[in-house]
Amino acid sequence: MFTPRWSTFSLCVVTLGLSVVAYLWGKHSSSNPSFEAPRSTHVRATRATDANGPEYSRDVPPPARERNFADRWTEWQTQARTPGTERNLMDALNGLARSDPARAMTLALGENNPMLRERLRDAVLQGWAAVSPEKAGGWAMALPPADRRQALMAVFSGAAEKPGEAVRFGENLCQQLPAEAADYGQLLIAALTEAGAYETAAQFARGGSSDHVSAWLNAAYYQWAMRQPEPALKAFGAITDPAIRSAAFLGLTAGWAEANPAAVASYALHLPAGSDRAEALGQMLSQWATRDPLTASEWMLQNLNPSTDLDGGVSAVASLPSLVSQRPEIAIGWAENIADPHLRVTTLTTVAQLWTQRDPEGARSFIQSASSLSPEERAALAQGLAMGP
Repeated sequence: MFTPRWSTFSLCVVTLGLSVVAYLWGKHSSSNPSFEAPRSTHVRATRATDANGPEYSRDVPPPARERNFADRWTEWQTQARTPGTERNLMDALNGLARSDPARAMTLALGENNPMLRERLRDAVLQGWAAVSPEKAGGWAMALPPADRRQALMAVFSGAAEKPGEAVRFGENLCQQLPAEAADYGQLLIAALTEAGAYETAAQFARGGSSDHVSAWLNAAYYQWAMRQPEPALKAFGAITDPAIRSAAFLGLTAGWAEANPAAVASYALHLPAGSDRAEALGQMLSQWATRDPLTASEWMLQNLNPSTDLDGGVSAVASLPSLVSQRPEIAIGWAENIADPHLRVTTLTTVAQLWTQRDPEGARSFIQSASSLSPEERAALAQGLAMGP
């Protein structure tokens, strides 16, 4: 009968071998939710500057402001192009778009450099959407499909200066175009979280269509917990619907574990046994082993016995093809400490199959000579060896 343990062999594996896992897991981790955050256009809402300091302000009287802008725009256009001077152009057009979007867009689209033209266009859309998201969004939606998504990212980013209006615009867009609603909702959540409106993003996600609510909640709570775990955890605690709670918890633990896996570890210890505890520990294990393998292993040895709560994370680490390819004995050491008998056998079989792709003789020799293997484990490895790749 299998007795869970951190074996002597496994202790050596954990303390000496996890540095390899730290590198490998980073290449294979898939915890992050799949969505893009809006690209920043580095705009300032009230003024544009050049290397000599403030030059153009929207706080001066309109006639003087317009003359100032025209003069400065001509000067900026003739300056040697650098990242700084290009930011001046974007800042200026972002400010102008808040009062005269048509003129700002005309200037932006008159740029000869296509890459800079796109960035100037987005700066205009961002400034315009801060004042009128519906009109800026309508302009963006009229673009060819290849350009539309990037332009909408700028619209959502600008609209997020007023989170409530951004949500109204996003909800209307999702209702009008349900086929694209999943993506547009993600863009809105990305813009809101970029602006720090985490609670608004979570509220929008909760009210979404049943087809999208899980992905949206995952994204919203991931970003929130990564930066503000305590408010995110408090908001999560108020959720009573089981389906919504489950989706939010996935994002919460993933984002929090990326920012502070030790804190998630402490939180998980106080959870009752079950799926939530297993999820939290799995997220913590993968993130912490990537960032600080020795500390993570020490914490596990001091606080946890091999258990089903850890099995998912341990199996994922043990089954990494790149880990098996470079340090198969480490992979076997992890797999040995899977508590669930079926998963332990399955993982050991997988490790043996992957090992034979690189070094079948080495795998056979290890299986025959390793004294730490139980008969059950030895049989599982032999089965994987016989099955081959």
